[in-house]
Amino acid sequence: MVIFVGDCPSRLNKDPEVAFIGSKSEEVLRNWIEKINPKEAVLTNSHTSLLLLRLEVSSNLGDAIVALGNVASKRLTKAGIPHFKLPHPSPRNRLNNDQKFIDGELKKCKNYLKGKGKCV
Repeated sequence: MVIFVGDCPSRLNKDPEVAFIGSKSEEVLRNWIEKINPKEAVLTNSHTSLLLLRLEVSSNLGDAIVALGNVASKRLTKAGIPHFKLPHPSPRNRLNNDQKFIDGELKKCKNYLKGKGKCV
């Protein structure tokens, strides 16, 4: 399983238990996941110590972790959880305006996940 990790729930989230659903980042993230094509994907956040503990256990059980943005990546690094970092999928993130850059990052992510046996 691949776990995509954001920083905290958007106020627009339809369900605070499911990251990104209903937020402005949802469409961008769905596009990225489609391009990466993981065997199984889950969305979560990293804003509580309980969520970080769950991610640590998941990582130890062999799940691959992908951080979405600097805040999530810093939290995962601080918790000692190995992960791949993608830019945050927010439409306000200017990095997302450079499609060549994004395509390159998605390719690196897919290769990272293939190496872990989590990508088709």
